[in-house]
Amino acid sequence: MRWIMKKAKLLAFVMACLSMLGVLTITANHSVQTVDAQTKEKYIIATDTTFAPFEFVNEAGDMVGIDMDLLAAIAEDQGFEYEVKALGFNAAVQALESKQVDGVIAGMSITPERQEAFDFSEAYYNSSLSFAVKTDSEIQTLSDLDGKRVAVKTGTQGAELADSLKDEYGFTVVTFEDSVNMYQDVIVGNSDAAVEDFPVMAYAINDGKLALRQLEETFDIGSYGFATSPGENPELVAAFNEGLANIQASGKYDEILATYLGEAVETSSDEADTALEHTKKYVIATDTTFAPFEFVNEDGDMVGIDMDLLAAIAEDQGFEYEVKALGFNAAVQALESKQVDGVIAGMSITPERQEAFDFSEAYYNSSLSFAVKTDSEIQTLSDLEGKRVAVKTGTQGAELADSLKDEYGFTVVTFEDSVNMYQDVIVGNSDAAVEDFPVMAYAINDGNLDLRQLAETFDIGSYGFATSPGANPALVAAFNQGLANIQASGEYDEILATYLGDAAVTQTETEDVAIEHTKKYIIATDQTYAPFEFVDDEGNLVGIDMDLMAAIAENQGFEYDMKVLGFNAAVQALESGQADGVIAGMSITEARQESFDFSEPYFDSELSFAVKPDSEIQTLEDLDGLRVAVKTGTQGADLAERLKDEYNFEIAIFEDSANVIEDVLAGNSAALIEDFPVMAYTIKEGDVDLRLLDETFSVGSYGFAVLKDQNQDLLTAFNQGLANLQASGEYDEIISLYTATEDAVESTESEAETTSSRSTFIGQITSNWRPLMDGLWTTVWVTLVSIVIAMILGIALGIMSAGQNSILKFIALLYVDIMRGIPLLVLSFFIYFGIPQLTGLTFPATLAGIVTLSLNAAAYISEIVRGGIKAVPIGQSEASRSLGLPYNKTLRHIVLPQAFKIMVPSFINQFVITLKDTSILSVIGLVELTQTGKIIIARTYQSGSMWLIVGLMYIIIITALTKLSKRLEKEK
Repeated sequence: MRWIMKKAKLLAFVMACLSMLGVLTITANHSVQTVDAQTKEKYIIATDTTFAPFEFVNEAGDMVGIDMDLLAAIAEDQGFEYEVKALGFNAAVQALESKQVDGVIAGMSITPERQEAFDFSEAYYNSSLSFAVKTDSEIQTLSDLDGKRVAVKTGTQGAELADSLKDEYGFTVVTFEDSVNMYQDVIVGNSDAAVEDFPVMAYAINDGKLALRQLEETFDIGSYGFATSPGENPELVAAFNEGLANIQASGKYDEILATYLGEAVETSSDEADTALEHTKKYVIATDTTFAPFEFVNEDGDMVGIDMDLLAAIAEDQGFEYEVKALGFNAAVQALESKQVDGVIAGMSITPERQEAFDFSEAYYNSSLSFAVKTDSEIQTLSDLEGKRVAVKTGTQGAELADSLKDEYGFTVVTFEDSVNMYQDVIVGNSDAAVEDFPVMAYAINDGNLDLRQLAETFDIGSYGFATSPGANPALVAAFNQGLANIQASGEYDEILATYLGDAAVTQTETEDVAIEHTKKYIIATDQTYAPFEFVDDEGNLVGIDMDLMAAIAENQGFEYDMKVLGFNAAVQALESGQADGVIAGMSITEARQESFDFSEPYFDSELSFAVKPDSEIQTLEDLDGLRVAVKTGTQGADLAERLKDEYNFEIAIFEDSANVIEDVLAGNSAALIEDFPVMAYTIKEGDVDLRLLDETFSVGSYGFAVLKDQNQDLLTAFNQGLANLQASGEYDEIISLYTATEDAVESTESEAETTSSRSTFIGQITSNWRPLMDGLWTTVWVTLVSIVIAMILGIALGIMSAGQNSILKFIALLYVDIMRGIPLLVLSFFIYFGIPQLTGLTFPATLAGIVTLSLNAAAYISEIVRGGIKAVPIGQSEASRSLGLPYNKTLRHIVLPQAFKIMVPSFINQFVITLKDTSILSVIGLVELTQTGKIIIARTYQSGSMWLIVGLMYIIIITALTKLSKRLEKEK
């Protein structure tokens, strides 16, 4: 009893030490500032300086030209203000890449490569390239350039063309920064020819009285467009497109071109087509059996969504047309051979088709589905093994079937139209058919077909109106303008409702048929990736991803739980089935698409390098021999790996962004790589003393991920909800809340003082006391539960290992060897990620953490028990046995009481070790004390003071336990 009373006093001492932590409690008032998006007052537009007639300086010193007049007319029409920066072409593009300007208009050709790096407007001019030589030159064709020098302007399509032709025609290429020097090099005889855009060169020769002449060969280069940084100024691009359409319709566009190009230009693009004063009747080809988009009704009339849309757009835009019902393949072939002017036939916009045709804006978003007979036993695609699947030739349904046939073991049969395809299934020749979802739904419901659709659907993108490339830009522009008008007026929705009924809902609002969600989804995320996901001052998980997820869930009517795991753990949780989806600023890459299905992109981003403000590093070349910090598993890490040999730097890898930044601030690394919006937000909001280098690298888009072929209903709901948010404007509000520029932020002096005070040691405590105490409590109670379980298991194993039964001894020793041989981190990964992946059994991170600690500690406690038993003098057991006591009673009454007194200090020591081991469990999402510190640092970037606070908290509780251990050791 006396021993128990002493232990009670020591326990009270421990509790008193813990309560000392409460002395630091100070109530902190938090204020949250909401930044409202504000419309930019004046846009900065960069341009070239020597690209007449598109932009050049006239005799009065004014910047004039086609681009300048177009921009002025569009700005006046749309009511925005701008300032022009004449930088030269390359400098203008670089300024746009580094976001020093809002847009570029500089006779900039729209190419696939540039479309990856910039957002472009609709084309405002179609052009071609030509070669020019001196007037008295003997050069008549490109074949005469063998052994000659050709001058080009760097960074242009003329330079690309020359580079592609130089081997074929045997000339060498010399580059210049502007057109003036390029022309002069030919005139003085240093170069024999120059390559330039045809209208630019024609203007230069005629207006500048240059002694040059153009060769007859020309090369189509497509169209010029107005460019902005991806995702940066969508309202500016929209205004440019709208204004361009308006000045084309009013005739202002043609007046501008005529001012600089004279009578040679009758209209806006292809010498007769873009004035939007349509002087011809267009011939439009369509399908014949693709209800509800185009089909023949009982009266013999061609009707459907496409037909009604085309009629409404033609009436809105004032052009005439004639429809040719040819069937899908024949319609496409007629367009390729230019027998028709356009095709509207539920034609999906694909990269391959975009190489062959010019498409309008998307007018319908669709998906593919499989259909079988109503009484068929086929329920999923897996049931199609050994079956026949009917498709319509030349469609995306045919492509989908071809891509799936090996995986699911079915054969494919093709038909020319949908009617025969359906009939083949109905009569039993084929077992299933693949078709666009709305088409198949209409056919089954309206045609009373004895078919039913399977649950799996496959997103196929959008339908568009197609023309031959460069042949009818006026028609495409009119279609786009008319489509926008009837969407705005509501006529578009009326047309869809006519054929799709209540199931259609509005495509303008992008609402689709609601999916009934029968489960609560588990969504995994990061926690240190501001502004996409981070913990705010009040301990709430916030950010772009969090707000988007909440808004989409509300819009689509599903419930979810958010698991905060960290990026790598989130991905592993998805792979192991512990989570249904991941939203964590996750870039969509080809490698990841092999393992996961991604949503439509919800954010376009790029990578940038950051260094300390006083660093001498200005470009990547300055990184030679230095260290660059990256976050593991990210595209920043991939980029660093690709660049390290070229720029000769070393790579340091970290688990989260906070540690990456801290490593640079501490001077351990010279630079870091991070997503531009993340770094910009960190520098602005986190008051981090870093600066960004000018070079940026496009990394594509972020997407929401689910496991391959799993949770397709969740993926569909995400896409649908995202589209709805974008259409309603809520998406832009969320983005602007976290990415608004500093000009939009109004900070008061008191708020600045509050931020400053929170960066101090005391300020860190007062601001983060509650989450720190929550983290400490989690650490303590998880340790207590784990050590209790470990004690029970460890004592049993220790007795087994010290016993006389060889089998039990072998089992105990084998367990100890296995547990001591596995690192705790690996064990935690296996239990939380491995077991669910192998068995399908999932459990919470807390339970996985307790199991991990218990199994690990049990092995060491087993050895403590075995050692304690062996430490009792053998004479004690021998004396007991000589008195006739059996082994079990000797162990229970004689050996163990003495052994436990020896073991107590070691038990306390193991408790301390287990308490510290809880910090490892942050990798599976357990928010204990160490993880809490990481989360706070990710928000404040005050790592020095925060780790000092966390360290002191560990010291206080562990010191108390150590004192207890020593007291017990003295009393043994």
